[in-house]
Amino acid sequence: METPEERLKNYAIKCDELENKEFSSFGELETEYCALINEGGAIRKDILNNPSQIDKKSLLVLTNQVQSISLLDNKYMPLLNILKLTSDLMQKYTDYVDKLLKQQDYIQAVNIYRQMYKLNKNYYFMMQIAKIWYENLDDVQKALEVCEEVGTDLIERNRDFCELYSKILAKSGDGTKSELYLLKTEIADYKKEINDALNAKNWDKAVELYEKMFDITGDYMYKIEIANIWACCYQGVDKALEMYKSLEKYLSDNPQYWYQISDLYEYFNDSYMAVLCLQKGIKLDLKELENDGNISN
Repeated sequence: METPEERLKNYAIKCDELENKEFSSFGELETEYCALINEGGAIRKDILNNPSQIDKKSLLVLTNQVQSISLLDNKYMPLLNILKLTSDLMQKYTDYVDKLLKQQDYIQAVNIYRQMYKLNKNYYFMMQIAKIWYENLDDVQKALEVCEEVGTDLIERNRDFCELYSKILAKSGDGTKSELYLLKTEIADYKKEINDALNAKNWDKAVELYEKMFDITGDYMYKIEIANIWACCYQGVDKALEMYKSLEKYLSDNPQYWYQISDLYEYFNDSYMAVLCLQKGIKLDLKELENDGNISN
């Protein structure tokens, strides 16, 4: 039976031989790469099952607690091939799927994107699969199934996926839900514009965009952001405080609202109101904790 050191040396040899190996098909290449990636993973797992046999610095690297490869003992260096092989295979997948799309071999392209997703769990590849089913294969049901597999929480985090999902929903006949995700796409665009305006210190533009965000969402937290710009960027703390006061009936159940308005009263040395607002925020936070069952009487 091979010792861990012998397994590592033999693994390194196999990985080196792979660089000059020729393959008769992409499927053969894929099989060989995946087999070596899995073999490296198995060796790493077996080594970590005996942590007392590993020096502390190498253990930190092998358990992904630190990224400094210089801490890794030389005998474990062959395990770095796992990362290299994965990166190389992803590039080969990328080149191959581009070729398949040009050849209009969409089913095989879907299969490759599936493999790419399995390798690194990037939902971009799932979006590409949904896009192929929707745009190239005209199969709305399949496209919807991919979206449902991903889940709406993840779709909403990606502006382009959100827009695609809206189009798929529209074609499926779900106009109401399609409009909802089209709105989410529009909001994502506004958020990017707001970030650009804030980074450029274009406060007027940021305020204008926050007003538009409020108009389309009815979310009073965007009004709060405008008040914060007045307080922090225009140095108009008095105006900011007036804006906060006007929003009390809409945000009185939001503890963060009370904490922020407390800070504004503190600026004006109104200790009584600052403490009162702080107490209201704390009371709301405690109530939320009680409702969640995290504290008991």
